[in-house]
Amino acid sequence: MLKIALPEALAMTFVEKELGKEALGHLIKKKNDIYAKDKNNEANHEPSLLYADGADYLEQNKGAIALYQTIKEMGTDPFLSKFIHWMASDNSYKTFESFMGLLKPQLKKQTYQIYLDG
Repeated sequence: MLKIALPEALAMTFVEKELGKEALGHLIKKKNDIYAKDKNNEANHEPSLLYADGADYLEQNKGAIALYQTIKEMGTDPFLSKFIHWMASDNSYKTFESFMGLLKPQLKKQTYQIYLDG
């Protein structure tokens, strides 16, 4: 999630700012379509986003959209500030789950739930 979904989500904020909501809407639709198609090809039960590392279709599509929504809810600057602070912390074993644990108090319950649903 940190290597694939996070850069994708940040790119989505750029697309919205530079190209507008319509361009972002097309990008989100494409990501949702790819996610739905690939989900149907998944033989196993889909993991929650908190544990989606390695499921490229999930990270790149559903994960990126979820993180984009999180960034929009928190604001880009506060989100990035939290990320930079977390990255600079002494915790040498950084996981997406620990990052989301840091964000959880700032998120609406339904936003955080997206990361738990599989």
